[in-house]
Amino acid sequence: MKILMTGASGSVGSRLLMQLNANKAGEEVFLYEHDARKKDISAFGSKKDFDAVVICHGGHKSEVAELFESNAISIARDLRDYAKVLKKDGCIIVLSSRRGILPTVKEWNYSAAKAALRAYCIALYKDRPDLRITCLCPGWLESNQAKAAKIKSVISMRDLADAILSIIRCKTMRIPEIVIEPIGDAQYG
Repeated sequence: MKILMTGASGSVGSRLLMQLNANKAGEEVFLYEHDARKKDISAFGSKKDFDAVVICHGGHKSEVAELFESNAISIARDLRDYAKVLKKDGCIIVLSSRRGILPTVKEWNYSAAKAALRAYCIALYKDRPDLRITCLCPGWLESNQAKAAKIKSVISMRDLADAILSIIRCKTMRIPEIVIEPIGDAQYG
């Protein structure tokens, strides 16, 4: 299985990449480092060669405009281009956040950016019935940020990688959105 991944140099992306590579289930993960100035994915050719594109760039920025650019606008701008490298039954998985559904008070700007990304993904899902696109909205991930916030129930990178691979392998249906939470965390339901 061939997977194109963006954002593998970030804190979540780099650990997710290690976990995807550790699964040893035949996945080949190719990296595409997103650069807002370079809007061309042609380095991978126009051939529809990938089973999936996993979009994992974003992050926390101090300025609202930068935060929206990295967490919503740049991803939305490039989503249609990512579809160009997919096999017919391939899929795009956009890593968003549960905070785009359940905003947090202290990070309203991050929550708003993730909500915008989620809305765009669902709109694209409805607009393109030929495209398998899933907005994956995890709760707190195993990270330094979760440790600093003293979050006890977190999603491991292994579980996140397993969720992504399950979506990729599920070729008989389209899944617009998945919210995943660690056991013991009942904020969504």
